[in-house]
Order: sequence, then C-alpha cells, then structure tokens
Amino acid sequence: MIEIKACTIEDLKELQNISRQTFKETFDDTNTQEDMKEYLDEAYNDDILSMELNNPDSRFYFLYKDNEIAAYLKLNLNGNTLDYDQDNSMELQRIYVLNKFQRQGFGKKLYEKTLDVAKQMSRSSICLGVWEYNYGAQKFYKSMGFDKVGAHNFQLGTQAQTDFIFAKRI
Repeated sequence: MIEIKACTIEDLKELQNISRQTFKETFDDTNTQEDMKEYLDEAYNDDILSMELNNPDSRFYFLYKDNEIAAYLKLNLNGNTLDYDQDNSMELQRIYVLNKFQRQGFGKKLYEKTLDVAKQMSRSSICLGVWEYNYGAQKFYKSMGFDKVGAHNFQLGTQAQTDFIFAKRI
C-alpha cells in the first residue's frame, strides 16, 4: 500500500535520515567525502530541519510503501530558493526516492501531490532546480511538462556546481 503523509516536527529524525541517505545515494560518487560530509552536516542538521519543518511556507511529505518511508517531498509555498521570479510560483525543492524504491512511480506520485498543493494554493507555476548532470531527473521533469528556464550556482563544499532551473505553468 502507498500512502503520502505530511511531516511534522515529530518526524525530524526520520526526515533527517532519509534526507541524508537519499542525497548521499544520489551525489556521493561525484563529490569528495569531505565535501559530502560538510554539506550533509550543514543542510540536514537538527536546527536547519527544525526551522524548515516549523516554517509555515514549507511543507514536507513522506511517501510510504507498506509502512516504510520510501521517498520524501519538500515544497516552498511562497517564494523560492532559485533565481526564478515568476509571480505566484511555488518551488518543488526536493523529491528524493531511496535507491531501493527507484523506478516504481514514486517520484510521479510525489509530483502529483505537488500539483494538488499548487492548485489548492492557486499557484500559477511550479519551479525547481536540478543538477546539470542529473540526466534522469531532467528527463523525468521534462516528461512532466517542465521546461528549462535558466540556471544558478549551487555550492557543495568546495565545489561550485550548476543547477538548471525548470518551470511549468499550471
């Protein structure tokens, strides 16, 4: 059975665990151990995740498969972390699926949840950032109707990387 549930502050440790694990699974082989450790410690520490979970403009969701957390979603409802200045836009900041649950349609289910939230909030567009070398994610977002509209820098430890900005009018 598949379920999507909103995260609360009580889910902090589970969110921290899946955030670290999925980011590491996705990007570990393209970054140094030092850069990866620094980023994981900075981006997914208790203080940062608590602040994000308590922010009324952010929402997190877990996707469960048979009562096991398989993936998660983070949305920024008002404003975004990207260089995308479209009025009334919402940012899909993260869809991450654990490796063992990849290719089961969970990314699409979380994207559908994103669309539901955007429609409920009367948003006119959704934007997101995706690493320039994450071809699988780019292909996925293009298949969902997103277009590349720009790029911005993303700092991971000592490495300046490029994220492409994708957007979709809804």
